Amino acid sequence: GGLKQGVTPLDLAHAYETFAQKGLRVYGSLGTSDQGPVAIRSVEKAESGKCVTIAGTDKCVTRNRRMTRRVLSARVANTATQIMSTVVSQGSGKRAAYGGFAAGKTGTTENFGDAWFVGFTDRMTVAVWVGYPEGFKPMKTEFAGEPVAGGTFPAMIWRDFIIGANRILDTRIDAERKAKGLPPRTTTTVPAAPAPTTAPSTGAAGPTEQRPQTETAPRESRPQRDPQPSTPAPQPTPAPQPTPAPQPAPAPGNPDPGGAAPAPAP
Repeated sequence: GGLKQGVTPLDLAHAYETFAQKGLRVYGSLGTSDQGPVAIRSVEKAESGKCVTIAGTDKCVTRNRRMTRRVLSARVANTATQIMSTVVSQGSGKRAAYGGFAAGKTGTTENFGDAWFVGFTDRMTVAVWVGYPEGFKPMKTEFAGEPVAGGTFPAMIWRDFIIGANRILDTRIDAERKAKGLPPRTTTTVPAAPAPTTAPSTGAAGPTEQRPQTETAPRESRPQRDPQPSTPAPQPTPAPQPTPAPQPAPAPGNPDPGGAAPAPAP
């Protein structure tokens, strides 16, 4: 994990870029012969500004030419990206969260001699290493008395770098749009909510903001609209009531309690 033995931050950034590019290894014409990372954008003669001819060829190199090669399936790369996004949203790399999509991995060597955070957004892949370049030295108390692990200083540095880099990129894009006579953008690179279930690849457009699903209220609790005036429906005619059976005649001299006349004597 150190700088003299192992891999460099550039190597790790190059490796994680493969996940961000959905399984494509990115390399270029100014890189190494084994498709390693490219650290040179262009080569020119300092005194004349002209390009440099590669020895043994007539090729004149001015700028790096980007190339890709598939080394992982898109399915595997997407699965790894989804897992690594939870490292930032709820895992050991929570200090790297900056408000937009992020996926990455923390790393700590034995005895806290090296601490890493390597991750990517929809725009760039960044690797951060924290340690002592002159030699191994445990970092057991440097984080406010606690050990320096990948989720401490490296994740915090990564977050600050991403925020600053996004600001610079946004300023450049706005200046280019202004020079072309285009209106300023209405969206920002930092969405209001963190990120989608599927991760976008580097260089793609920003993730679509997830909208909450509206729950439907129970039917009984919905407010009813005022009824519109309408012609009432005709009511059915009630069925005729049966005629009651005749009551026995009262005794003579006793009037009917209902007010009817006394029945004639037999």
